[in-house]
Amino acid sequence: MCYPLISFCSKKGNLFIEPLNNNEKNTISLKWDYRNGETNTVIHFALVQKKATINVKAGENDGRKLVHHNIVRDFTTVDSEQSAIVKLHIPSDLQQNDTKIIAYVQEKETGKIVATASIGK
Repeated sequence: MCYPLISFCSKKGNLFIEPLNNNEKNTISLKWDYRNGETNTVIHFALVQKKATINVKAGENDGRKLVHHNIVRDFTTVDSEQSAIVKLHIPSDLQQNDTKIIAYVQEKETGKIVATASIGK
């Protein structure tokens, strides 16, 4: 997969993510690097589907078409280190042009987000 890279740097550290070429079907490997950051943090990675349309066939919304945006299709969390590789599962029904990857660093004690990065629009 080829995505444009966007990263956000803060006073508490800089998070960079980069997709790697791999031969594993239905996975994307990401190299990440969290520099000059807090040590008591975790990094969350989300594979996001930008949009999905569902034709409802039962219940109170029977016959309606519902549109959903920014659906998390895979999510993983790792302890922050200096650099590592993480893998996300890509569901077989998901198209690359309808995805983006979001990563963010979160303080363990406070829950505060201290750095973010994304791939895709």
